Amino acid sequence: MKSNEGQLDLRIRRTHKLLWESLFELMTQSKQKYSSITINQICDRAMVHRTTFYQHFEDKNALLAFGLGQNQEEALTVPLLDRLTKPFQVIEQFLHHKEIGKILESQMDDEQFINFMTYQTREMKKQENEELQRICKNHTIPSELIIEFHSGVITTLSAWWLQNRKDVSAKEMDSYFHAMINQDIFQFEKN
Repeated sequence: MKSNEGQLDLRIRRTHKLLWESLFELMTQSKQKYSSITINQICDRAMVHRTTFYQHFEDKNALLAFGLGQNQEEALTVPLLDRLTKPFQVIEQFLHHKEIGKILESQMDDEQFINFMTYQTREMKKQENEELQRICKNHTIPSELIIEFHSGVITTLSAWWLQNRKDVSAKEMDSYFHAMINQDIFQFEKN
């Protein structure tokens, strides 16, 4: 019985891998905008039946979230203070990541992709909520509002920076970011 369960698990993992690789290739190698990619294209490239796709994923956004989520664990290993105080230097590290960098580079002019990434960034920031509540000063601003503000600003500035990266370094972008926000929101350590 265990070998059947193991085989099923392997088949599921294989299907997820094939579908993710298909979407990744359509976005990066074929240079197709995320918004124009269809489930049929993903399935055809992966050689997976459309009904199989829907057994595993609700839609292509769920598949994209799955693929990016595999790399999210790595992002969460970066200390929270670095993610808050040096967000663009942290982002730059992930641009060198084989998959994430290629996807971001190829999709930054697709509004549907940007909207998806905005949502994903906010969700990731909400996961950090406990840590953020710990370091937020006692003030009248609700921590949920701080999270929404922070994730929105980072997402918007990231989109701009990725389009202008040749002219502005990550370190410069972090300094612009700090000049634009009220640094009293977080208890940053003084160096």
